[in-house]
Amino acid sequence: MVEQALKRDLSQIPEGIRRHVEQARDRLAMLGGLAQGLQQQQVAGLKKNAEITDHLKDEAVFSPRAEEEIATIRELEKKGMLLPLSLRAWAEEVGDVNLAGAHPALCFWQDGNFPGVYADPLTVFLDHFMFEVEGWVEARDAGEDPGIIDPVFGCDAEAKARLAIEDEQLDYGYSIELPNADVDAALDGEPHKTTFVNYLRIAFRWGGLPGWERHENRPERELAILTEGLLPI
Repeated sequence: MVEQALKRDLSQIPEGIRRHVEQARDRLAMLGGLAQGLQQQQVAGLKKNAEITDHLKDEAVFSPRAEEEIATIRELEKKGMLLPLSLRAWAEEVGDVNLAGAHPALCFWQDGNFPGVYADPLTVFLDHFMFEVEGWVEARDAGEDPGIIDPVFGCDAEAKARLAIEDEQLDYGYSIELPNADVDAALDGEPHKTTFVNYLRIAFRWGGLPGWERHENRPERELAILTEGLLPI
């Protein structure tokens, strides 16, 4: 999906969403770089990340949606692409969150030293949605029944553990069927078989690393630091 998206001819995309798709493609290019191992860029990237003291200012970790993008989502809803209230609220108030990475006690790459723990770091992004909805809008504007789409809003736990060491596909994982006018919606592919909001509750309970729920030998001190002061949702 990443390779196809990066090669796509954007001149055929409706003007109203073209810029937003271009921004989404740029983010996919960044994710694709991670998935391909970063190679020589990895060293420079690690040095750059080491200089970041406030990760709320690191766009690879946290990227609020621009007002223009939020307006685009609202316009899509007028065309029938309804979003669950929970997902729309996340898009408008939070944006993209990506906690994928490695930590000596909390989170691990699936390399030769992998301890067998998939920490499932919280990841929620709207890029795949922006690409999927492009085809949906084109079908609708052509008078066809656009049907249902199931864009991915987060990679699954195993994919997150492989992103830095394999050429990992990013078009599968935790998805939501759309259009959907419910208050909340099922998050397909997620191991708890629960809704988007309940998954967020579980993730927050474990400091953004809900995969630790399945293990008894946990880094309790580090998890306590991550969850300190978090309010329930």
